[in-house]
Amino acid sequence: MRLMLSWFKVMMVKGWMGHLISELVFIPYLRAMI
Repeated sequence: MRLMLSWFKVMMVKGWMGHLISELVFIPYLRAMI
């Protein structure tokens, strides 16, 4: 149970970081296209 919670936390942080990075890359890319 404890292992699952820690794994879930890691996945949440990774997903959040990936989302942040994709936004930081995607927004300037969109601006360059327009």
